[in-house]
Amino acid sequence: MRRLYVLVLAALVPAAAAQARVRLFPGVARLPGANGTVWRSDGVLHNPGPSPQKVTLELIPRGGSAVSTSTTVQLQPGETRTIPSVYDLLGAPDGAGVLRVTGEVGAWFRAYNQGAQGTFGQDLPPIAPTGGSAASTVTTFAFASPQSTASDFRSNLLLVNLDSKPVTFTISAAGKTKTTNVPAGANTQINNLGAFLGTPKGFFAASVTADGRWYAVVSTVDPITGDPTTVRGLAPVPQGQRLFPGVAKLAGANQTAWRTEATFANPATNAASLRLALIPRGSSHEVASRTVTLAGGEALRVADLYAFLNVPSGAGMLKVTGAALAWVRTFNQGVKGTFGQDLAAVGEGEGVSANTPVLFPFESPADPRTGFRSNLAVLNLETRDITVTMRAGSRTGSKPVPAGSYVQVDNLGGFLGTPIGTEPVWVSADGRWAGTISTIDPVTGDPMTVRGEESFAPPSSYDLIEKARASRVLTDEQALLYSVWADHRDPRLPAAYRGDDRFLEETDSLPAATSRWGTLSVATREAIGPFLAPPFVAGSWWDLRRGGAGSVWTAAPPCRPWEAGCPILADWEYKQGPNVRVWYLKANASTDAATAQGLVNEVEQKIWQDLAGVLQRWPLQDGWLGGSPHLDIALVDGLPVPARTRPADWNACKKTAAYILLSRSEPAGPRLNSLLAHELMHAAQLGYDMAACIDAYHWLREPIAVWFEDYVYPDTNREHSYADNYLDEPHVPMDAFGNDREKLHAYGAYLFFQYLTRIRGAEPSVIRHVWEATQNGDAYRALEAGLKKAGAPLDQTWPAFGVYAWNAAQPFDKFAQKDKMSLRAAIQDSFPMSLSGGDGFYEVAKGDDIELPRLSTRYFVFDFPDDHAAVVGFFNALEFAVKLEKVEEYGDVFSPKSPGTAPKGLHVRALVKVGGTWKEEDWTGWRHRSLCRMKASEKLESLVVILSNSSVDVDNNIVPQGDFSPLVWVSNFGCGPWEGSATLTYRWGDGPVETMTVSNFRIEGLGDGYTDDDGGTPLFQSFVATAGSYQWNLSGSDANCSYQGSSAGLVSLWPAPVLFTHPWVVAGPAHRAFVSELFQPWTLPVTVTETCGSPPKSRQIPYAPANFVLGTVFDNPWKKVSNDGKTWVVDASKIDKHLSGTWRLEAKRQP
Repeated sequence: MRRLYVLVLAALVPAAAAQARVRLFPGVARLPGANGTVWRSDGVLHNPGPSPQKVTLELIPRGGSAVSTSTTVQLQPGETRTIPSVYDLLGAPDGAGVLRVTGEVGAWFRAYNQGAQGTFGQDLPPIAPTGGSAASTVTTFAFASPQSTASDFRSNLLLVNLDSKPVTFTISAAGKTKTTNVPAGANTQINNLGAFLGTPKGFFAASVTADGRWYAVVSTVDPITGDPTTVRGLAPVPQGQRLFPGVAKLAGANQTAWRTEATFANPATNAASLRLALIPRGSSHEVASRTVTLAGGEALRVADLYAFLNVPSGAGMLKVTGAALAWVRTFNQGVKGTFGQDLAAVGEGEGVSANTPVLFPFESPADPRTGFRSNLAVLNLETRDITVTMRAGSRTGSKPVPAGSYVQVDNLGGFLGTPIGTEPVWVSADGRWAGTISTIDPVTGDPMTVRGEESFAPPSSYDLIEKARASRVLTDEQALLYSVWADHRDPRLPAAYRGDDRFLEETDSLPAATSRWGTLSVATREAIGPFLAPPFVAGSWWDLRRGGAGSVWTAAPPCRPWEAGCPILADWEYKQGPNVRVWYLKANASTDAATAQGLVNEVEQKIWQDLAGVLQRWPLQDGWLGGSPHLDIALVDGLPVPARTRPADWNACKKTAAYILLSRSEPAGPRLNSLLAHELMHAAQLGYDMAACIDAYHWLREPIAVWFEDYVYPDTNREHSYADNYLDEPHVPMDAFGNDREKLHAYGAYLFFQYLTRIRGAEPSVIRHVWEATQNGDAYRALEAGLKKAGAPLDQTWPAFGVYAWNAAQPFDKFAQKDKMSLRAAIQDSFPMSLSGGDGFYEVAKGDDIELPRLSTRYFVFDFPDDHAAVVGFFNALEFAVKLEKVEEYGDVFSPKSPGTAPKGLHVRALVKVGGTWKEEDWTGWRHRSLCRMKASEKLESLVVILSNSSVDVDNNIVPQGDFSPLVWVSNFGCGPWEGSATLTYRWGDGPVETMTVSNFRIEGLGDGYTDDDGGTPLFQSFVATAGSYQWNLSGSDANCSYQGSSAGLVSLWPAPVLFTHPWVVAGPAHRAFVSELFQPWTLPVTVTETCGSPPKSRQIPYAPANFVLGTVFDNPWKKVSNDGKTWVVDASKIDKHLSGTWRLEAKRQP
């Protein structure tokens, strides 16, 4: 989250709810508006968890910061609660404001205009109290400026102060700039932004910034219908290609006429090229395109997108490419006005991970002609076809989505057959995707975009079981048994504990059962025992469930394979090779026999050899478990996961043979082969005599097994489905393996081992060294020791891996180049460094948002879209204690001091983009790193700061050492060469006149100057004269004598600094100031001719003109640079009545 030297306002974050989920919804209302509009707010709450949830709703009225009214509601597990009127529920008087919702629930709210026969509304984007934008961050909004609000679209700007102090907002558009003040924690609205700014009629883009943490959103309102559309702010640096699913020009249900309009804006000062392309729904191929050029600061309004692209009609997706911003709206064209919604953009690297559930509310009508209906749009972000799955209660549905295209499910309630009303739906896909829901008013045809919640997951069977165990509804032993049943989809699991297990990858409760075997009751042993044996053995779980679709169980096993040897069941047969047997049911021979033979071939011809090549060993033989020493593999139904590897000796957890179960739901082919390679690595891992049971090494064994899939089948890319589970949360420790989400995170950490072998070039034996080290220590020591033995020490490889996990541009996109894996590590925060003032600083984060636990990485991006920022400085506040230090006579500066003990494992890497090329710098150990963007070699276009912790110490959480987290300071104070000239005149009363003329003057920087000896606290930058010449003349008479003299020379003769600027001073006398010794050292000693008396007599006398003149000029040492930081002028007449003339210098760019 963005931070800029601010405190979080207590009114926005209740202390009593410090740990609870809090969301703010600015824009709720119940009041009359312009043009006869009647504004209302409604909402939906859903409790996705297994426990009841208390939800607190509080209203903060517009203009204030205190809660005026509140209420609490209780939601039962799985309950959906609609709120027809927010203000009625709260018992609040008419008004507008911010709604604060506290509780572990999904929440969606809408503000709408209540028409005579229907509604027209907009979604209210939620924000976290610590979210929003950092101070000085610039965000751009498209807006409409009307000539008449009765006939033209208008835009209202809603502002929220998220800071603990009053904040001044600065809004600029079309050469107009206005400011407005908002009290601490308050919210306000600027109605008719165009009138506020004084812009003419038309459509424009406004830049908004503030001097504290803030949030803003625009509502653009149709003058006829009163329909509002939410306009979200965009950073001024476009993030590459953007896709907008949902553009249209066609007739829809209930006599709707769908159209699409758009606004494009170039926030930069230079011209930008923008390419627009149309892709029809269900296709990935462009059917039309057009390229336009926008001048610096220009906004382009496209009233009919299809006409602009010369396409008569259709529905599809807009692809926008180029350095410009885009806002797109699809609307229903009514008889007299429009009813529309904003379209959610999907940028490069964005979207939802495979198998990640997203929660949406939707409307299920009895009749879509009279009731609200919801359409689901899904975009496939993969290069292969995917299947999207929807689940609402017990109703499920799926839909294929072709590669690179988007599809729409019309009337989702009708598609799923759900009850009438508001329902929750969990949407997921087997590939990366993006999606939204449009909920449509049946009378007006007004659509509203509904965005999903990724913060929750539907409760699994294990969640429900654990909740019952924690509340003592179930004993520990009952919970264990039920978990084993859930592992195998056992029909004996009571319905109350059957959750949604679709998104689980790793579920195995049997190790916990075997570890507690001696304490379990006889009845529980009898119930769990059959699951300890392979399915083809008499008395196994399959043997007991053979009575048809797994629904009938015998009362007791005919044989107890966990106690004694039992015969092989006649129902099974196998295919075998020299090393493995693959079992399948005779009843399934028509399909499974060929699959089994194919798997045997893959193992014997490829996987077995590759496994030996990596580990120099094979899985242990099983002692004739399946009637031979072969490793046994069984194709089975009933697994909730794709595969499972179990110890052949059920009572062993290491140094044991294994058998493998493969789910028959996995189709034969390359991906099944890859999955089998994964499980065979697990079988081999079980054969080692580890220092602890295999479960203690879960977080290490899983990424190694996924790595092995890629090693054996480098072109199958099944491992890609796990990549985003790591890349989406690189700040989570690699060893996280607690909940289901963290388990998948460990799978995605295969990327680290892939980096070692594919990118760094380590030998595959690195895997053997790591796993052999498990015989002498825990997983942390094994990783550390194994990498050291392989010549790839963790302290070197972990930070280097973090650089390549960024994977966004050459030469650091090796995952994309070598494995066609284009996903990127999640950026914790991005800062558009477009200065609205002269300078500012940006902290990357605070508190838990910057803590670096072991084996974790965080990414922060600083983009420079224009030339305003000149001086850039990074302060390393994780390795050093950064505080504001007051330097006498100068002011406050950032000072990084040694903390005494350096944090173990910390690394600071920087990716610097200059001249379109990225390069890496290691800033570890640097207190401060400065760059001058006026030098071609340092003209930053973008900066990625990568913070990582390579330590394996579980208690080694790296946090800021001082008052600040790592920060970047920027100033527009010129840092390149300064060039200029001067003409000064000094008159001796009514007597002689001295003149000093300096031409072609140039001074160049020597670098930073520091207040301390160790170079940690930058205070100034010094400059030395390198070019230019001066001419000094004296002429004139006083009452007694006349004087004549001259001197000339080169200003570059003096080697010492002659100018000191202070771009590092944050506040105080030297802030944005300079001092100089511009003349004093240059001139050589001169003599002048003095002529006196009658008859006149002349003599040569020594003279020091520079001391005399310039000692006067700089009696006041602190001079300020211009507002743009690039010019300074000294008017000598303001210093002394005898002195006149000016110095003028301008900062220049250095090639």
